Order: sequence, then structure tokens, then C-alpha cells
Amino acid sequence: MRVFICDLHRNIQKLYSEQSSTCEKKYFSVYRGQALPKADFDKIQQRKGGLLSFNYFLSTSKSEEVSLAFADSSKKDSDTILVLFKICIDPLVSSSPFADTHNISYFSDEEEILFSMQTIFRIGDITLIDSKNQLYQVNLTMSGDSDPQLSNLITHMREEMRGSTGWDRLGQLLLTLGEFKKAEEVYQVLLNRRSDSNQKGYLYHHLGYAKYQKSEFKAAILLYKKAIALNKTNLSPNHPDLATSYSQIGAAYGNIGNYSKALSWYKKALKIRQKANYPTHWLIAISYNNIGMVYKNKGKYLKSLSFYQHAIDIFEKSFPSNHPSLAISFSNMGVIHDKMGHYTQALSYHKKALHIFERVLPSKHPDLATTYNNIAKTYYNMEDYSKAHTFCELALNIAKKSLPSVHPDFKNYSKGYELLCRKLRLSYHH
Repeated sequence: MRVFICDLHRNIQKLYSEQSSTCEKKYFSVYRGQALPKADFDKIQQRKGGLLSFNYFLSTSKSEEVSLAFADSSKKDSDTILVLFKICIDPLVSSSPFADTHNISYFSDEEEILFSMQTIFRIGDITLIDSKNQLYQVNLTMSGDSDPQLSNLITHMREEMRGSTGWDRLGQLLLTLGEFKKAEEVYQVLLNRRSDSNQKGYLYHHLGYAKYQKSEFKAAILLYKKAIALNKTNLSPNHPDLATSYSQIGAAYGNIGNYSKALSWYKKALKIRQKANYPTHWLIAISYNNIGMVYKNKGKYLKSLSFYQHAIDIFEKSFPSNHPSLAISFSNMGVIHDKMGHYTQALSYHKKALHIFERVLPSKHPDLATTYNNIAKTYYNMEDYSKAHTFCELALNIAKKSLPSVHPDFKNYSKGYELLCRKLRLSYHH
């Protein structure tokens, strides 16, 4: 399958290069008709003005009539919405590859324009164009190379993945998407093929991260310590890679309730990062966040807020406004305010986090579930059980798709959902 995907992408690039050099570069529109689940359509509406990417090769048509026919044929049930995507393309602005396939396609009358995977668009106006059939038109514009939001996000993602090979990038991408079991398989294959101790240290670290995300915390600690032992033979004592492993060990100890060890490892990581980086480097903010979390778990909320605020101050200077790390900091602030009874502030921070996560994460990512659950908790504390139930259900639905049943978050969401169901039944009886 990987060979097929790579081959198709290369052929689209080849056609794009040939066609763009011979055709007049004029602004034009293409269309795609399809049925979307209501939940997916709602997210597109919420993200108006934001970025959208399709995780498949996107087939479109120059013919609006052809695309509408595809929309009609794809309607499955009442839980789907018919959508006509109108995609506006300015070849002078974007260099993302797409190909006109009507001369080589068996279905030449479809006037197909085929986009490669992960092409990025900006969401424009959304209009109901057929109330009888509940058909909406969603206007998309192909994002250009000069789009500042896209450019900033890609720059930071490249920095985080610098120096890695194709298979390494695949592993990192799978970790980012929450596909932890698949990422573990990729890194295990790489580990079996490598003999260099420095490379093995890198791979043990990422295997540890995959174990960590699967709630296998003791196994994760052992893998991180293997990474540290190998890396210490090749790296200086204050090398940033050691700080990353120290930090992850702190996280694992925190998850098994050993907060003293967690704080010790986190402070070791912070000490290295402060020596190795300038004061507003994002890695220092990560350490502030981690230490703030330990203080939260120890019940020292004012100390926790102070470290979280330090993290936000750095992230807002260093990252684009839609970066997930900024969302995590907002979420952390929301949790502390909730614990202190500041529910209005808590909701404000949680919704800031949700606004970012819904734009940048896949719909089944665990961080999105955590944010839904945090909002549910705050509404519960405000005794708004109906809204709490809605958000808790969203969290549980994601957990069912992305987490093992033994994961602490899965268990917490399930218990919360059952509690809210009982609360709602009691309120109805009264």
C-alpha cells in the first residue's frame, strides 16, 4: 500500500509539473460532492476561517453537475449532511500538487482534478443552497505558500521533526495522530535494524513514549532509562536529548502517583534546558508546564498557576496561535481554576484549548477527549448537568475509539458518564 501511495503522489507531482508549465495560470474552481456525518460537518462550521486537510487523495471535478450527482449518490442516512465543496484555486499563489486527469482517466467526462494527500485549504463561507435536500455549499480556498498561519505552523512542525529520516517521520506522525500501537511497531522494526548506540537511544526513547501513551508506565520508565544509558555514552551531560528523557520519566512517575520522583526528574530536565536554550525557548515552557502539573497533583494550586502562567507567556511569544502546546497550557490553567472554584475562568481557558484542538487534531485524538471531559467537569461543578452530559459523552466516544479499556482516562470518562446519566434521571423525576 505504501508503494502505491508514494507512486500515485509522484505521478500527481509529475503531471502537475508538466501541466503548470504549459497551461495559462488562471484562477479557477473545482467541486466535490459528498455526504458527511453531522459531527464532521459541525466541526467544519465551527472552524470557519481555519484550515482543513483531507487525509486521502482528493478527487474533484470541474463540473458542478457531476459533483452534485456524487453527493446525491453518497447520501446514506439521516445522520449525514450533503455537502458541495467549491474549491477556489489560484495557481500563482499555491504550489501544492494537483493534476488534471481527464486525458488519462477512463471516466474522462467527469473532468477530474486530483489533489495529493494532505493538501491544505482555508474554510470560507458555508451556505444552505437546497433546504429540501439539506444541501450545503462549503467554499474552500487552496492555501498558499505565503499563508502566515500555515507557514508558522509548518515551520514549528519541521523544527520539532528536524534531522529525522522518512521512517522516523512516519513514527513521529503516528505518535502525533494518536496511533500509538502502529508507532510502536514502526520503532521496533527500526530498532531491530540499527546497531549504532546513538540511534538506538533515540529509538528506545520513542518506544518509551508509545508505551507511556498506552498506560504501560513502568515499561516506559525502563525504556527511557535504556535511552539515557545509551545516550550518556555519546552526549554531553547537559544535552537537550537527555532532558527530554528525564522529562518523560517524570511524566511516567507522575502517572503512577510518585510525585516526589516526578518533580525530581522534571527539575533535572528544566536545569538542562535553561543551560542549553535562550530564556523564551518552548522547551523551557514545557518544563514549566510539567512542574506546574506536579504541584497541582500535590494540591499546591497557587504554585501550579505560577508555573503554568510562565509556560503560557513563553508559548505566546514562541508559537503560532494554533499550536497544540498552547492549548495544553490553556487546559492546565482551566483545571486549576476549576479546582479553586473559579468556574467562569475555568470554562474560558478550556474553551480556548478546545478551539485550538478542534482545528489541529484528528477527531479521535486523546487530547481532544481530555478537553471535552474538562469542560464536562466544570459544567458538573456548576450543576449544569445537561451540558456536562453532552461533553462527557463526546469524551467517552473518542476514548472508545482511541484508548484501551484499561486506560485511566477511559475508566474516568465511563464513570463520569454513568454519574451524569443518574443525575439527569433524578432531575427529570423531580
